[in-house]
Amino acid sequence: MATDKRGCNKRWTRKKAMLLARKEKIQITEKHWEIIKVFRAFYERYNFAPTIRYLLGLAQQKPKALN
Repeated sequence: MATDKRGCNKRWTRKKAMLLARKEKIQITEKHWEIIKVFRAFYERYNFAPTIRYLLGLAQQKPKALN
């Protein structure tokens, strides 16, 4: 699996995430995907993961921020 210098998967896809989750016996719901999309969009834009403070701020704003 191709990774960047931090060990993150360069070719991330929903299908790969589902396969990994199944392997780890984790069920990913639509609520999980909402958060994953926020993480991915933030990472793509800034090249680092969002802080917990940022995520909590989004959670307070609810649907608008998650679209």
